[in-house]
Parts: sequence; C-alpha cells; structure tokens
Amino acid sequence: MSGLKARRRRAALVGTLAAHTLLVGCYAHVPAAPGSVAPGARVRVGLTDAGVGALASSLGSSVRGLEGQVERVAGDTLVLRPDRLLTTADVDVAWSGDALALPAAWRQGVERRQLAKGRTAVLVGGGVALVVALVAVLRKAGEGAGGPGGGGPTPF
Repeated sequence: MSGLKARRRRAALVGTLAAHTLLVGCYAHVPAAPGSVAPGARVRVGLTDAGVGALASSLGSSVRGLEGQVERVAGDTLVLRPDRLLTTADVDVAWSGDALALPAAWRQGVERRQLAKGRTAVLVGGGVALVVALVAVLRKAGEGAGGPGGGGPTPF
C-alpha cells in the first residue's frame, strides 16, 4: 500500500471517529420525584437496606441500585424494567430479567437521565475541531502528491 493510500485510510478512520463524537452526548442523573417520571423514562433507582434485603434472592446482596426504563407508576410503587444493576463494588452489571415493582420503602432515591448540555457542547466542539483539522491535513496531503511518473528519486 502506498504512503498516500495509508494516509487516506488513517484519515478516514480519524474522520469516522470524529463523526462518532458528534453523535454521542454526555448525560447526568438528576433527582426526580417518582411521580414525575413517565413510562419509558430512563431512571436510576437507589435501594434502601429493606429493598436490598427484599431483592437479594433475585438480584444478589451486593446490588445497591438499578438502572432501566419505567414501565409504570402505581400509587407509591415504581415498576421498573432494569437493564443494569449497580453494585457495592462500583461495578455495573448488565441484566435482562423481569420488571420489578419497587415500593417507596425499598427506594432510596430516583434520578432521571438528562442531557448535560455544557459537556455535550464541549464534546461536539472538539469533534468539529478534529474534523476541520482532518480536512486541512487531507488537503495538504493531496497537494504533496506527485504527478504522473513522479515519486522516484530526484536525478542529479
């Protein structure tokens, strides 16, 4: 593979990575009242000691929180379809079990996922700067390409 092809291939890879950063946002979890989260909302729920004890047989005793989508809110009970278990060892574990009914006595807090506008703006700005730099490098590389028959040593 010629040097120009290798540079173009690397540039395409960098361009793909830069485009990916533009599609990703930064999120934060902010406190939410259980009644204020609508079905389908993505939330993180902390468990009380009573909740840990009640769910230990199905989730394990080291699970201290859950992350997933709200199915419904019925009275003081939040029905959640978790896809991630939050453990005491700060290890998030993927989970694909059934929906869980979480009464208020089992919940330490509910947080909803919200786009962090400032961090996302920095990420997008960095992605745009990377793409602009990439375009400049590609143009520069294109200018340096030799014409027909070029590329050999310079004769003396």
